Amino acid sequence: MPSSPTSINDFSVQYGISEHPMNDLWGKAIGNLKPADQIAIRQTSTSTDRLQVLQDVLVLARTSEQTSLQKRWMWKNRKGEVIVVRDLFAKMTTWMEKVKSIGDTIVQYDPGHAALPWAAARLILQASINDIQTNGAMLEGMELTFNLIAKSEVIERLYLRRVSTLQAPLDKSLVALYTSILEFLLGSYRYFDQKTIKRIAKSVFRVEEFTASFISKIESNMNEVESYVRLLTGEIATQTETSLTDVSMRMTKLDLQSRKLDNVDAQFASVQDSMEMNMRLLKETLEELNQPINRLATHIRALDDNLKEDERLKIFNWLSTVEYRSHHRSKVKTLLPGSGKSMLVAHVIEYLQARAQGDGGVAYFYCARTANEPERADPTELLRCLLEQMACLDESEPIQLPVVTAYNSRKKEARGRKPEKLGMGECAEVVIELLRLNAVTIIVDGLDECDPTRRQDLLDMFQKIINDANNIVKIFVSSRDDHDIVHRLSQVPNLYIGAVNNKEDIENFVTSRVSEAILKERILCGRVPQQLRNVIVETLIQKSEGMFRLASLHIDRLCDPSQVKTQANVLDTLDHLPLDLKRSYDTILAQIAGSQHPNPRIADRVIKWLICAREPLQGNVFMVAMNSDSAISDSFQLSDILGICCNLVIYDTETNQFRFAHLSVQEYLEQLGSYSLEASNALAAEQCLHWIIAHSTSASKVDSPMIEYVGASLNLNIVYQRAKNSTARWFTRHVDIFWPDYARSAGEWRNTGRLRFLLESFLLFDHITPRGDGRAFRQWLDRVRIPANLAYFYQALVHSWPPNPLFVATAFDITEIVATLIQDSPAALTATTQKGLNCAQIAARCDLPAVTTIIFTEYMKFPHYQYIIRLAFMEAATMGSLKALKVILSLVGDGFLSREDLEQYVATITGSSKRTITDVMAHFFENNKSIEIDERILAASFRSHYGPSIIQSLLKFKETIDLTATLVETAMEYVLSGPQALMILLQSKNTVNLKLDVVATIRQYRDEQWIYALWKRWDKPGKGPCAVYKSPNIIHDFDSSTFRLSWEQLLILREWKDGPQLLLSILEKTPEMDAAAVNMLLSQWDEKAVEALLAFRGVEITDEVIKIVAGNLKYGTKVVELLLEKEAKMLDLMD
Repeated sequence: MPSSPTSINDFSVQYGISEHPMNDLWGKAIGNLKPADQIAIRQTSTSTDRLQVLQDVLVLARTSEQTSLQKRWMWKNRKGEVIVVRDLFAKMTTWMEKVKSIGDTIVQYDPGHAALPWAAARLILQASINDIQTNGAMLEGMELTFNLIAKSEVIERLYLRRVSTLQAPLDKSLVALYTSILEFLLGSYRYFDQKTIKRIAKSVFRVEEFTASFISKIESNMNEVESYVRLLTGEIATQTETSLTDVSMRMTKLDLQSRKLDNVDAQFASVQDSMEMNMRLLKETLEELNQPINRLATHIRALDDNLKEDERLKIFNWLSTVEYRSHHRSKVKTLLPGSGKSMLVAHVIEYLQARAQGDGGVAYFYCARTANEPERADPTELLRCLLEQMACLDESEPIQLPVVTAYNSRKKEARGRKPEKLGMGECAEVVIELLRLNAVTIIVDGLDECDPTRRQDLLDMFQKIINDANNIVKIFVSSRDDHDIVHRLSQVPNLYIGAVNNKEDIENFVTSRVSEAILKERILCGRVPQQLRNVIVETLIQKSEGMFRLASLHIDRLCDPSQVKTQANVLDTLDHLPLDLKRSYDTILAQIAGSQHPNPRIADRVIKWLICAREPLQGNVFMVAMNSDSAISDSFQLSDILGICCNLVIYDTETNQFRFAHLSVQEYLEQLGSYSLEASNALAAEQCLHWIIAHSTSASKVDSPMIEYVGASLNLNIVYQRAKNSTARWFTRHVDIFWPDYARSAGEWRNTGRLRFLLESFLLFDHITPRGDGRAFRQWLDRVRIPANLAYFYQALVHSWPPNPLFVATAFDITEIVATLIQDSPAALTATTQKGLNCAQIAARCDLPAVTTIIFTEYMKFPHYQYIIRLAFMEAATMGSLKALKVILSLVGDGFLSREDLEQYVATITGSSKRTITDVMAHFFENNKSIEIDERILAASFRSHYGPSIIQSLLKFKETIDLTATLVETAMEYVLSGPQALMILLQSKNTVNLKLDVVATIRQYRDEQWIYALWKRWDKPGKGPCAVYKSPNIIHDFDSSTFRLSWEQLLILREWKDGPQLLLSILEKTPEMDAAAVNMLLSQWDEKAVEALLAFRGVEITDEVIKIVAGNLKYGTKVVELLLEKEAKMLDLMD
């Protein structure tokens, strides 16, 4: 048995730690180099102060990181991956900071040569700082070596002061690793020590191969080191367990000697604590060095966005109004059965937000398929919401510039109206812009609940963001296994959670819920024997099929005191539990149907309102809706609804809203005819119309329990604001805004029963017996004059004097009322709204084919109907109402439209219809194939804010376009879109007829793109080099004295098939060339062209010229060699 330790050093030996100092492994590695290399590597440092050298390197890396960030340097490697240079320096900085944090521990055993690799790295960073952008591969290698140097220092401290048979092979493998690192550092040093011309030539063509060869060797050596580290780790664990047992036994013996050894216990404990703390620090550092580094968020923003608070709010509301924070709080606050997936996502968000202190941030979205929040199933709204979060990652910071720019652009387009929101592709483009500065993690929960007809577009946008973003972007998506989603995500990492995977979670859930139910005396009043408890838990787990929702429903059945009163009832209920969700829901509906009156009717209303409600209703307002007519006179409480609906519905305290307990509930109910969307909307329309009619007032009766009517100037919005506690008034607001939508969506239900009667009473008051006074209709119309009380789109459509229900019925597609009003009073067709619109224009603007057919059939009985129909057609075209356009043109026949109609349409296109321009134009040219795209139509296109989109569409229908100087000047006059539209025309594949005055007009703008596009139009490459060469329009003023070759012409020739042959012919004529033309030739052409240039003109080899040649990726090496050869010949001649 070994003797007891009697000193502090004995303690170290006892734990297998050698008292001898560490070997100088870096010194051994230097000895493995060639003699010349040993001298060279030692010359890189004159200091052995490792910590000072490390600090110098750290400062250099931080400086380089900031420079790279400001200049946004990026580099594409051989795999096609875009590497952000700033990230490489950020990682280097991180590795060095890890090592510095344990400096006090390392310095105690720091061998003489430990500073040398850091010194070499310092020298390389100093030399490379001006060539960072062109040496990405070498920087990647430097980042790896920084990590390995740091890691090896920790490994030495942890493992090389121990007595072990593995120490010698670990020593050897570390020396091999150090040798390969030094070889790489030495190669890099020599590379940067070369003259500029040689370095630039190599940096473009051979640096990646040079780096890859060294990195492969370094990584192989590191793998060997790590294999020995794993073996040593296991050996240390075994030794530690044995040593600690031995030390414990010996401490008893030491106690007898403690009176002779002063403070030995204190010394022992102090050394033990110190060593354990150092070991723990080293192990933590080694673990951190093995972890990937997240991009640190760097907020390069203006100190102030100069936006007032109200303007900031306008931008946020313009982006999105989705209450995503509330959705998240609702998920985090309560663990609801069946929402396991969403709960998992909620905790992922919480975890990432806690870590996002230095990261770019987290943007998230909870999808949901619900009528009262349709935006939660809209892919475009999803992207807008993500963009809103990314626009300002912290509410105390300014809104980022790309978002402000996009908003200001739309605001300018709107000309005082409400700015149009961004589309899906536009959102993606702004997101990509924002990602230039900050890395962001995007999380989407419930992708399967997103609109199935458009979610593929959303996945396309996500792929575009990943591909185009010059930054780190991570996207986390949760979804059920819908086949289209499974297919699209099959190529990315995914985790499938099924019944087998969550078995333990289900067991814990069932056990916990059953225990809670018994504790609260909900099962058999709490008197449940242990044996019966075990049977309940085992049976519920078995029949849950891995679904939390099904398990929860089964537990609720056991908690029904009306059905389960004895142990025998419990066992019988367990035996007859439904085996799937559908049968469980069937049972619940049967239970509801068999309950006492009026419970079935209340449940029916609750379910239908939740299916179709157009906006989320607060709990107290929802209660008013349930009791909004005399059919149910008794009042009831929130808790009553939950009991009546038997767990199909829950109340969310966070949002103060009722909702279905699970998506599966809604999906089940929608399959039943009694709960179809049309049936549900019909009920809501009935209750809304009854509310309006029942609570209408006479002109003399101002006071009312529900609304305050003060004549035509009534501002109901102010009434709402003054009486926020009046739930009846808030329900009145909902009724006023949404009854037309409910009625429109009721379909055939409008023709029967109570809904038909209410619609006729409200809108056909002049056509029914006994005749009505229209009071309810007029008062409603007065209330919705306020923009906040009805969508802005409808404001111009429904108001007239006198009030006319035809406009309302037309705008909201209530076809039965429209047909009745027109048949009873054809003169109504000539009436107009306060904005001057007739019912035909309203139907066309709203894109309602059924109503359009009814109205236009009547209009065509009028003389001179073509004028009215043309007005309606233009309304439909301007708004992009394609269905209405098709109906109109099918009624009027071919040849109805003219060139003047097309010109008028082009001049009146708005932002809301720009996505349908091509489709609308297709109707024009299909109706009248003789329409010509002349100068007036093109001029109108160039003057339009949407000129680029218009030109792109026009070019699809006409192969040949005549372009005049007047059109060019028009385009340049309207600078917001004209030049861009003209460039699209010039760059298209269509035939564009040009004249000399066009050439002269375009050339005066002296812009590379203009000249390039113009000359490509003027002379086609297919004509051959001779014809092009002799053209005075390409090589103008050609004669022996004034022949010039410009960089513009070189740019054009570069794109031509016969360009190289033509250029050689031109250079034989020794044209005049300025510096710009020479630089263009050196950076774009091959060595033959350069040799022809050098035959009549000398080129001085300067640093600027060398950098220009380095940009010639295809021919740069040969051009450099040619220049050097030419210079050498000149030197020989001088000698």
